[in-house]
Amino acid sequence: MKRNEIEKKYQWDLSTIYPDETAWEQAFHETEKSLSVFESLEKTMLHSAEDLYQTVKQITEIGEQVNRVYVYAHLSY
Repeated sequence: MKRNEIEKKYQWDLSTIYPDETAWEQAFHETEKSLSVFESLEKTMLHSAEDLYQTVKQITEIGEQVNRVYVYAHLSY
């Protein structure tokens, strides 16, 4: 069964994640772009404790972005 076939009262309230599909699409493209940072992080993360901290911080932030985009897409299906 598809989402549009289910009564509105039984659907997930996805507006708590993104207000609409346009916002989701924008977040999807931004997340896609941010994934390109991984290659550069790999080359710098072991230079210092600060670099390692920044790498872990960015990986965590990107992971949260990916999770939000995925959850919205999954629940809207």
